Amino acid sequence: MEGPDQMSSDGQSGAWFAVLSTERRDGTLYVIAVGEIDTGNQRPLEDALYAAVIGGHDRVDLDVGLVTFIDAAVVATLVRTRELAVERGCVFRVLRPTGLVARVLSLTSTGYLLCAAEYPVTVRHPCLPPATT
Repeated sequence: MEGPDQMSSDGQSGAWFAVLSTERRDGTLYVIAVGEIDTGNQRPLEDALYAAVIGGHDRVDLDVGLVTFIDAAVVATLVRTRELAVERGCVFRVLRPTGLVARVLSLTSTGYLLCAAEYPVTVRHPCLPPATT
């Protein structure tokens, strides 16, 4: 994999992230995001996801396993990306949410909508009953 396609910094807190993407053989565009993503620096991610969905891919997978922070603006972007994907007949999935990212998706009740079944959100919403075994 080559260097980052897009990098961004919000210029104030020094938060940064990079978007890396590669094409997979099965018609899926696999997008990898790295770092902290928030209101101030999310535009490159939004542009990459929208371009991927509009670009005619059957599936767009966003790997957030190396993302350490997202805010509500990023969640809104992910939901809008999914809505656009549904309109265009594309499958959009968020893969490998962990830590704070998983918690934000859980607290906003969007994890079930965005995350693939094979990579479920690992943090349960505090209002949900405990899982039974």
